[in-house]
Amino acid sequence: MNVDEKMLVNVMVCGKAGVGKTVLINHLIGAEVGKTGIGKPISIDITSYTVPGSSMICYDTPGFEIKQGQVKKAIEDFCKKIKELQASMDGNKMIDAVLYCVCYQGAQRFEVDEAKFIAHLSNKMKIPVYIIFTQYSNSPDTWDSDAYHQKVASQLIEAGCVLRNNHFCPVLCYEMPVYGGKFTIPAYGLDEVVELIFEEALMNRADKIANAKISSLRIACDTAEKWVIFYSGIAAMEVAAIALPGADIAALAANEAFMAGHIYDIIFKKSKIGNYDKEKVIKALTELAVPLIGSIGGPVVFNEAMKALALAAAPFTAGLSEGVAVLAGAIIGFAITYALGNTTIGILKKLSAGSITLEQLESKDPKVLAEVGKMAKEQYYAGRKYAEEHPEQIRIRKKGASASKKKSNKNL
Repeated sequence: MNVDEKMLVNVMVCGKAGVGKTVLINHLIGAEVGKTGIGKPISIDITSYTVPGSSMICYDTPGFEIKQGQVKKAIEDFCKKIKELQASMDGNKMIDAVLYCVCYQGAQRFEVDEAKFIAHLSNKMKIPVYIIFTQYSNSPDTWDSDAYHQKVASQLIEAGCVLRNNHFCPVLCYEMPVYGGKFTIPAYGLDEVVELIFEEALMNRADKIANAKISSLRIACDTAEKWVIFYSGIAAMEVAAIALPGADIAALAANEAFMAGHIYDIIFKKSKIGNYDKEKVIKALTELAVPLIGSIGGPVVFNEAMKALALAAAPFTAGLSEGVAVLAGAIIGFAITYALGNTTIGILKKLSAGSITLEQLESKDPKVLAEVGKMAKEQYYAGRKYAEEHPEQIRIRKKGASASKKKSNKNL
């Protein structure tokens, strides 16, 4: 077989119990997995197999049990394990293909739930699936018109899954004696399957890693957005509890500094995307603070904003007053932190996707300033709406604000 020996291709072998998964794995890696002790547990249910010099890693899975009410859970369990491997974003760990085995001999039963499972892998998870008809003992010339082949293909179509013709693969892993040993059917189909998997894996690897990165980035951003709401609630409490004019800005600055660093770590470290100098990114965002504050709307208390920047090296700080001079009220504090946090996410998301560059941030590119300024303003009003629709986020803070204001008025 003409394959790249340096490239490790990862295949997961699935199917109902007794359909020949172990025999297939033995022939794929060139060793008997049940005797050599070469398996490496990946989870409670999954074991990986390979041997020195092999270009393939096979992941063996437990038999897919078709039981009423359990198919959904089985799909979730399998897909969770696949997602864990894909999340590594390591080309030599991520699943390149799933080989789903159906036995050609015997009853030739292919369940509707098997079709649903394959459709989920192919359509939802975007993983190439090959249907391996094990123990195929007919002449290769009859394959296209084979009734079982056509039945399986039809059931997959009914489940919303359309596979290419070459993803239905008849395989006989070993020579099969018939008529009491008078004749022997030669092994068939395995080399063609391996060639096809390697060819398509090589073409799809870049897309596979890119899709994994997109998924990872989306999860990271969702996590960051939840933390922004948390920090916004803290900011609302701090703003409402401080009676001294201008002191709310310094408090929000410290809050923003910590939040921004946390968001950066979630997006660029936990998602394993990008390789940036954190100090440079934070510095570039810090220098965008004042123009971003102005873009949110309302008079900017420039001196207070600069004072806040001096107190904390934050990418964004608060200095907006909707009224006369300074921030006032828990809702405004919540909305500003919400706006600045989500704008931070938006900027880092664009940076990771390559739609803006660190150089553009550092040079304060007018186009970038206009784009993120619009984003900040939209997020500010979204934050106000969120706070008004979720009063539980600031309920306790409002009480604190009222007490602080009464105390301040009494002192006057």
